[in-house]
Parts: sequence; C-alpha cells; structure tokens
Amino acid sequence: MKRDICADDEEQVRLLHRVIASSFLAIGDHAGALEHYQGYASTCANDHKIDMLNVMGILHSKMESTTEALQCYEGAVKIEFGHATHRGSPAFLIHNLQDTFLSPRKFPTSASAFDHA
Repeated sequence: MKRDICADDEEQVRLLHRVIASSFLAIGDHAGALEHYQGYASTCANDHKIDMLNVMGILHSKMESTTEALQCYEGAVKIEFGHATHRGSPAFLIHNLQDTFLSPRKFPTSASAFDHA
C-alpha cells in the first residue's frame, strides 16, 4: 500500500540522508557519502544546498573527479550569486577551487606557481 509523503516525512528523509552521508564520510567512504549528500542537497533550501554542493565538490576533488568537483562548485556559485540579496563572500568556494587546481598529480605547474606566489 502506497501512502502519501507529508512535509514531516520529507524532513525526516532529508535528515536521514545527511546522517547517513556523515556516517559514510566518517569511515572514509566518499562515494557512499556523495550519494547521500546528493539526496540531501536535492531536497534542501538554497542556503544548505550551497554548503552541500561545496562539500560534494571537496569529496569529488579528493576522489580526483575534477569535472564533477567543478560542476558542484559551479552550481554553488550560481545559487550564491542568483539571490537578490548577496549575504556574504564566496571565499570558501574560491579556496576549495584553488585546492582542486593545486592537486600536484593533476596540475603540477599550477601547484608550483601557487607555492611561489
């Protein structure tokens, strides 16, 4: 029997995704964490979605999935600057983008230039 999901149920599912994602992250399972952070991000408000996209970008970066990491950061920046009222600096996103591009295995010249700058 199928039952309708009410707002309270949706909130519980959203929180469950976040708890499970955090648990996967705690044991070092980045792929499992990403799956549940995506489930959480797809249902949360924009303020939380920016944070989740940033976290997902970091995880993709750690897994050396640069394209996916950049897509997450791009989504976060689009949400951040899409608001009518800008509430703060996107410095944390820029810092994480720097870290992505400073991966010595992928971009040795960029990492060296950053170290010298």
